[in-house]
Amino acid sequence: MNKQTRKYILYISLLLIFSGIAIFFVLKDDAVEIWNTIINSDYRFILLGCGLFLLSLILNGFLLVILTRFYNRNYKLRQGVANHMIGNFFSGITPSSSGGQFVQAYTFTKQGISVSQAASILFMAFIIRQTVAVLFSAIAFPLRFAQMMNITQTINILGMDFNFIMLSVLGFVINIFILFGLFFLAFCKPLHHFVVHNVVGFLKKIHVYSQEKAERKIQEIDTKVATFRIELRRLLTNWKLLLLSVLISFFDTIVYNSYPYVMGLAVKAGVTGSYLDAICMSNFLSLITMMIPIPGAAGGAELVFQFMFSNFMGADPRFVNSINLLWRFFTFYLGVFLGALVFIFYRGSPKKDAMSIDSRTLLDVEIMSLTQELHFEMDNMDSSMKESQTPRRGRKKYRPTVMDEEESVEERIAHLKQELQSQFDSNEKILEKEEKKEEESK
Repeated sequence: MNKQTRKYILYISLLLIFSGIAIFFVLKDDAVEIWNTIINSDYRFILLGCGLFLLSLILNGFLLVILTRFYNRNYKLRQGVANHMIGNFFSGITPSSSGGQFVQAYTFTKQGISVSQAASILFMAFIIRQTVAVLFSAIAFPLRFAQMMNITQTINILGMDFNFIMLSVLGFVINIFILFGLFFLAFCKPLHHFVVHNVVGFLKKIHVYSQEKAERKIQEIDTKVATFRIELRRLLTNWKLLLLSVLISFFDTIVYNSYPYVMGLAVKAGVTGSYLDAICMSNFLSLITMMIPIPGAAGGAELVFQFMFSNFMGADPRFVNSINLLWRFFTFYLGVFLGALVFIFYRGSPKKDAMSIDSRTLLDVEIMSLTQELHFEMDNMDSSMKESQTPRRGRKKYRPTVMDEEESVEERIAHLKQELQSQFDSNEKILEKEEKKEEESK
């Protein structure tokens, strides 16, 4: 059993343990009544919940299809749905959803998309989803935040009342920081230089980062910044597809945040707020659960739901408990379970690649994508050099590149290709050893 497989076993074990604890605390006071409430739910709204789940799968699969059509016009919706479900499974069983994108990249390669194109597609999807998350929250906060504060349950910590919904502000700030941080790093040379050389250098001096880790972090920042700029430019030059992708992602966000209200109707709870209230409250909940580092936010998601929706779903505690279990089933457990089945039985699933290769992040495939784009950077640099020879007014705009200023483009390309080649050679050796072990065991 290799290191990566042991990691996944640990993650799944943590998921099961924390989920079991959460379900126990939800059911411990009135398990029979909660179960009867779920059994006697209005089947029409349960079916609506199933329909919302299927609609979300189609929307996310269609988003991948739209972005993949930049490279492959024959990519099918069923491939996009399968890819999303596999990514959903690995995002659900890894801390902070860190494993989904990497496995999705390998799934793309099994579906006839190159690894560099896969990195490009996934980063475009990240930009769109991050933008929609910020826009949706920017609408929800002024509309309903103050109103939701008044109906959210508070807890007493060291003699002070604390409202869980306040944590959603921190989640919103983190989303803004990620999106606009990448934007400013990509188009502001002084900030890019300061972060790479001063901040990382300082962390290395105080021994937070080792020399190797500091170099890796600098490479990661440069890669993310350059990839963000390249994919943003690709999206902006195809504004119709960008608009369609944003609308799909926005609609999917509404679908995801509809579950608490629909499940409230299913168990016939006396929902005190409107549909818009429930969507906004669910969005605030998502901003909080995204910060929980446990796989699938297991345990934490259920706990936060109890505090935020206890006064929203009627006076009887069995209603909020029942809705909690149904909401969690549709938004997490069902997706993880079906994603696991797709990963096991789908012919295009990267079983050996995902379980045998000890790869840390999506950084390597992003770098591979950049090696193709660096030739484009060379053309830009050549044209900018010609323009610089011609006198012009105004301040020169800076468009940062992934290259070091003291390193030529050709040297950078050679360096990156050599690094990637050694990584993939190492992966091939690991796969060969695993295959030999399987043959010997047979």
